[in-house]
Amino acid sequence: MTSDQQNGKSPFLPGSPLDNEENKNNTYKPRTTNFNSLCSFNFNRFHYCVLLCWLFGIFFATQMIFSVFSNYIPKWKCLLNNTSNFARNCTIYQQCPENLIQFEENIPFHSAAMEFGWICGANAYNRALFSQIQFAGVLIGTLTFGAISDAFGRKPVSIFALTVGIASMFATTFAPNWHFLLACRFILGLCIGGDLVVVYTFVMEQLLPTQRMAIRGFFNWVLLILGERREEGGYKVGER
Repeated sequence: MTSDQQNGKSPFLPGSPLDNEENKNNTYKPRTTNFNSLCSFNFNRFHYCVLLCWLFGIFFATQMIFSVFSNYIPKWKCLLNNTSNFARNCTIYQQCPENLIQFEENIPFHSAAMEFGWICGANAYNRALFSQIQFAGVLIGTLTFGAISDAFGRKPVSIFALTVGIASMFATTFAPNWHFLLACRFILGLCIGGDLVVVYTFVMEQLLPTQRMAIRGFFNWVLLILGERREEGGYKVGER
């Protein structure tokens, strides 16, 4: 009980509708905040499954950047020329016999452009087509998979998009020709569009509104920061 109540006075302002005889003896209870309810997001084992699905969708969507590596071409030189300088000179490449072309040493990987000869000439345009057809699939996928999920449900469409996308991703490693490769990357782009629109929405619908920012913010940014710190640690060890 407040001092005003002990003195027989109302704890409310004079003239207030609550300033009456009935409320003089009422105990005034200040409004408190339960910080435990704010700090606890009620995570359980179900949220670990949601986490795996969320991270799986993110890792699958990173296939969009791999077209950069597929178009990688190292510098070259012709052994007929008395030079030790490597360059990306298409005139030298087209005039030099194929068995006398030497690429730079220590090539980090063998790209699709090197495997299918997308280096110079008319075939060089396939490098740009490789990226364009994949992002065209992403555009079409984002426009169509949302409507399909509204008709058939988020869960089956999410499973379909991830299953077909992963299958087409593995199929690219066994592509016998560049036509089959581009077809697989187009299907992969469609499924990435479905992943961005349907899978992420499906994951968010499994969480309470108070949990969404916590799970997305923590698992997106904390894991990214930990990865950067690990790389920095690796650089320091290498410098030693």
